[in-house]
Amino acid sequence: AITRVKNKYGLSNRPFVLFVGTIGRRKNLVRLVDAFASSKLLEGFDLVLAGKWGDATVAVRGAIVRCGIAERVRLLGITQEEDLPSLISAAQILVMTSLYEGFGLPVLEAMGCGTLAVISNRRPLVDVAGGAAIAVEPTDVASICKGLEQGIADSALRNYAVQRGLQIAKSFDWQIAARRTLEIYRRATR
Repeated sequence: AITRVKNKYGLSNRPFVLFVGTIGRRKNLVRLVDAFASSKLLEGFDLVLAGKWGDATVAVRGAIVRCGIAERVRLLGITQEEDLPSLISAAQILVMTSLYEGFGLPVLEAMGCGTLAVISNRRPLVDVAGGAAIAVEPTDVASICKGLEQGIADSALRNYAVQRGLQIAKSFDWQIAARRTLEIYRRATR
């Protein structure tokens, strides 16, 4: 399935760092592009941005051109839902350095796929990750770059985070969440 999805999206040649979400301002993608472009360690990697176009699309495209990395950045647009697990599994890192998030489902999906996540040091992302991700300061390009490089270079940290992430992902069960939500509604209506 991973090979099929990599071939489908033209990702078969190089390892890649993946972002999944809307190409919007709050996702902080201009800084991500700057951080990715500034890393010598990531020169052999591609940056893959998967998601619908949003209010930062023009700025992100401009940053890609300004940094001179157009040949290393793939803008996939909207990907099919059934392809996401394989796409995330194929990535070296899932990155979500948003300025703010509602929940951060891609981080949970990455942990369930055994893919290391580099995230903002902001809630709720750090809560979802539970110590199983590399947290960076999202307003600091150097911090984002360092987090990405650490995720590639530090195999002990990577292995720990992946194993911890798999454990945490197992604790998120939609049936349990539905039961708990129903219990809250029942208590609220008494």
